[in-house]
Amino acid sequence: MELPDPTLSTVVAKAEGVLDCRAGEEQVLLAPETERYFGLNELGAAIWRELDERPASIGEIVDRLLAGYDVDPEQCRRDVVDFVRALSERGLVRLQESPRGEGRSPAEVERADREAN
Repeated sequence: MELPDPTLSTVVAKAEGVLDCRAGEEQVLLAPETERYFGLNELGAAIWRELDERPASIGEIVDRLLAGYDVDPEQCRRDVVDFVRALSERGLVRLQESPRGEGRSPAEVERADREAN
């Protein structure tokens, strides 16, 4: 089944049963259904940690990363979308489209309004 492309309003949640641990500076995930391990780079680990307490929209994740890292906003957005897509394809996260405006940060709503005009 082909999944829809994630957007800034897509809400991302860790899939049930996924195990994760830190091994030194590396973050490792275990997909329970396939029993496969996945190592995350620094950006991947930062994105994964953003989901520790609750699901978050891709826009919220991007906003938090931009606040903590000196990165190009467009590159950050592309990297987060690509990473979330890869996690979803491997069954490590669940994706759900958020209704317009719901679950989006103020910066995300402002960005969407600018893009629409």
